[in-house]
Amino acid sequence: MKRVPRNIARSVALAIGATLAASQAFAQPVDTARIQAGDANDWLTYHGSYRSYHYSPLDQINTNNVSNLNVAWIHIPGRSTRGLQSTPVVADGVLYYTGSYSRTFALNGATGEVIWSYIPELDEALISRQTHSPYNRGVAIGDGKVYVGTMDGRLIALDMKTGKPAWDTKLIDSQKLTVGFTGAPLFAKGIVVIGAQGCEWPGRGPIFGVDAATGAKKWEFDTVA
Repeated sequence: MKRVPRNIARSVALAIGATLAASQAFAQPVDTARIQAGDANDWLTYHGSYRSYHYSPLDQINTNNVSNLNVAWIHIPGRSTRGLQSTPVVADGVLYYTGSYSRTFALNGATGEVIWSYIPELDEALISRQTHSPYNRGVAIGDGKVYVGTMDGRLIALDMKTGKPAWDTKLIDSQKLTVGFTGAPLFAKGIVVIGAQGCEWPGRGPIFGVDAATGAKKWEFDTVA
């Protein structure tokens, strides 16, 4: 049997997950109320809901028919290190996910067609001397934007429809600390929350709250005293 590369295998998983998406024709704004209400046809935040259960009530795929699944489409994100580690989010038929180096994609959930892609300009010299790998765990969506963190300490907001940057905020002096963002942000009530590396990494494990409309830092909390 031919071995499937890990990054392709994970992309296949994205295609299967995309069957959860509803038609784009019925798109509604993604806001806190919609995320709280939940919808079986969408996956609007990293853990599926604010309760972080990672649970879907869908039952179309079950133990009796899972073996009959076939690949619907494959998307390969390009430059990749340690494969794909992100959890996609889905809203109204569009699947948003990240590859390594914070490469961000919006795909048609039914066909895999690329609607838009965004490849941030990163500080390659800094990344080459960081002690952690350049994987990225995912995005947040809300108020018409897609939010993604970068390895060089920035939080970027992209227009959900076009992928064009709305703002780009530097939150960490990564040159000094050699840490950045690899985890998925969380959107709630007009604030984007994101945490940087801590514990075994340099720094104090800060968590930031950023204004979703402007990119201005609202607050910072250090998890290590």
